[in-house]
Amino acid sequence: MGITFFIIYLMLIVVLSLVHGKKPITKEGFLVNNRCSSASMVSSSIVASCVGASATIGVVGLAFKVGTPAFWWLGCGAIGLIILSLFVAKKVRSTNAYTLSQIIENLLGKKASYLASIIIIIAWTAILAAQLTAAAMLIEALTGLKQPFALFIGSVLITLHTLAGGQESIIKLDRIQYLIILIGLIVTLLWLVPSNPTALNTIEFEFINEEFPFTRFLYFLLILGGSYIVCPMLYGRVLSAKDEKTAQYGVLKAAIAIAFISMIIVCIGLFAKGLIAQDTPTDLVLTTIIKNIFPSWFTGLIYIILLSAVISSADSCLLTAGITLSQNIAQQHSVLFTRISIIVLMLVALLLTFTQKSILGFLLMANDIYVCSIVTPLFIYLAFSKTKDDIHATFATSGMILTGLLGLTASISANYYFAYLGIGVSILFTLLSLLPKHIKFTTINAMEKK
Repeated sequence: MGITFFIIYLMLIVVLSLVHGKKPITKEGFLVNNRCSSASMVSSSIVASCVGASATIGVVGLAFKVGTPAFWWLGCGAIGLIILSLFVAKKVRSTNAYTLSQIIENLLGKKASYLASIIIIIAWTAILAAQLTAAAMLIEALTGLKQPFALFIGSVLITLHTLAGGQESIIKLDRIQYLIILIGLIVTLLWLVPSNPTALNTIEFEFINEEFPFTRFLYFLLILGGSYIVCPMLYGRVLSAKDEKTAQYGVLKAAIAIAFISMIIVCIGLFAKGLIAQDTPTDLVLTTIIKNIFPSWFTGLIYIILLSAVISSADSCLLTAGITLSQNIAQQHSVLFTRISIIVLMLVALLLTFTQKSILGFLLMANDIYVCSIVTPLFIYLAFSKTKDDIHATFATSGMILTGLLGLTASISANYYFAYLGIGVSILFTLLSLLPKHIKFTTINAMEKK
């Protein structure tokens, strides 16, 4: 039954991709959906993009291990989206840029934009690798194929859909994907409740606990929440909105929806306790629940719903990295070159999957590097309406390099304190970059003249 559902889903994606592929696509349509997205399109696409591997397979496993504090994986993202809506969304949309890197170039110059683009490509390719890992697990469960073949099929499926129409096709399909994800998660939870009726008596509603201490919550708030405030993938949705108010309202609606979905996903993980072995690996909790608890006909349908969630996030990651590579690194603005960039980065992400890093591991590695180096300065510059004339670009760029290295160190060492140090150093360099223009050091003058 599972393979039947998969073939139907595969055919649907292929048909939709071919339909979009036959239509003439402009640069404006491929990059920002012709800037005609409504608030509901913006919000549904943001949710569909964010509720991928981390928010399904990853968070269910985290809830199974640590309990209700797992809410903060997406909960902190919802907080980040609220901040984005209140302080930044209108200003981002008003730039009429195509990418986050273009906004950075307008503020800090080409060197900073080039550096930020490299960081974005590395981070979002790592996130794509996480989505590919999740997609392969689901395809393997649906079809019985071994992981290498499942990875290949998943990567082709994601690449084909992304190549077809870019942002235009992704945003349109995300409206369907959003409904599929929401309904699927609710049905999954409702099915689990009668299977484990005593679970309600054992659930402790905690914000933090011994397995999820305050330091981890703070890490989620700063790193995960920060990645939603200044995010090249989400900014693609903001820049596609038809006007500034639409962008702001769409982001706010997405924040509310993501908080609600987070509660549903955490409950799925909580109700799994007692139904499967306690030592089940985190990344296998959800698939084990589905395999052991649901009837065979329903199992295939749930796998397809989860695969839909993963693909809707993966195609956005791939498009974000591909657009950044073509538009900001290679400085090639044609749709053809962007499509070539997308294929190249998919191959890189495939190679990363063979490092055997966990889904959450890939995501945290990407966020460590990105948030430490880019989020703090960009949020301050945008929220407080700073322009290129207000900023010492040398301080800003130097801070990005140093804090990016601290973020990488945090990821490699699995030590949160390097991430905290990275954010602290980022704040320091951002403040230095905002010193009045007449306050300049000799070394800075010399560097800027070069």
